[in-house]
Formats: sequence, C-alpha cells, structure tokens
Amino acid sequence: MYYHGSKVQGIKTLYPNLSLHNEKYVYLTTNKAVALIYTVNAIESFYEANNLKKPSNFQPWYSYGFDKELVPVIEEYYPDATIETYSGKSGYIYVCKQPKNYENPTNIHCAIVTKEEVYTLEEYYIKDVYKEILEMEKLGLIKIKRYEFNCESYLNNIYSMIKDDIEKNSLNTDLESNYSIFLRAKFPSLF
Repeated sequence: MYYHGSKVQGIKTLYPNLSLHNEKYVYLTTNKAVALIYTVNAIESFYEANNLKKPSNFQPWYSYGFDKELVPVIEEYYPDATIETYSGKSGYIYVCKQPKNYENPTNIHCAIVTKEEVYTLEEYYIKDVYKEILEMEKLGLIKIKRYEFNCESYLNNIYSMIKDDIEKNSLNTDLESNYSIFLRAKFPSLF
C-alpha cells in the first residue's frame, strides 16, 4: 500500500508540486506511521500556536529517522517538540494507487516519488495526530526520542546540522522567512 499524509481533506488526485529536490513530485510512503508524521509541518504548527501571519508556503520540517528495525522515530530537537507540533492538530492519511513510474531520490527506505498524478483510494481522518502517534507508539509502530533523553553529543550533532543549514540558506541575514523565524525561536543560541 502507498500512503500520503496531508492536512487537506477530500483529495481525490495528488498533483506533483515543486519539492526540495527542485523537481515536481508527489511523495508517497509504504509506511502508514511516516504518512502520519507528514500530516503536520512543525513550522506551520509553530505559526498557528503563536498566531503569526501565515505565508503561502512553509519550509518543511519533519524531524524523524528510523531505528535499526526500520521503525520510524520522531526525534525531539527541543523540549516537548512532539506534543507542541502535533497535539490538537488534525490530518488525513490517504491510501493511494501505485504510480507506474517512480523513484527514490530521498534515500528514505519506505518513500517514493513520482512525476505523475496519483489517485487516492481511501481517506482516513485523524482527529488528533498527537493522540494517534501515542497509540502507534504503544503498538510499536512508531517511537519518540524525547528531548530529555538525548545525550549531549547527539544534540551537538543536531545543532551542528542546523547551523550548517542556517549558513547554507543565509538565515543569519534573512529575518523574514518562516524557516528563519522558526529556527530563531527554537534555537536562538545558534544565531
């Protein structure tokens, strides 16, 4: 099965959109928990929680990886990141028809992209994404690496990657982008 996570209700056809890979793609996953993670963007959630004027597009921010058994692991880079991002947020998981042509430029083992339109077959409404994540955690389908249990070397590595991103995207001088505003709020010491 192929899944797609979204905050948008009623999607019948997924159309390719310009991605971080500078191509127009539809993103799909074979892992329902990964689709659940993608129903809420942390930066957009931050904007909503702080009543900030929303731009037309948000930089994607989904902090997760996989353990050695390939179970998705939500990684908290700041205190209470998971509850802050997902609590009270609704979303939709779509079961999708398999595209004819696809590839995997993401290096995420359960992800594919296609330049084709993709038709949805079923839609599942998730009333509270955080509660659903906790249910999946109980079932061993997802894990949360909570901030308070991260060791210093792990966090330093994360902070180093974020610093590299700040430099690469000139966020030290960009005070207006949603990515810069989010990172400045969550990681002020990195600026």
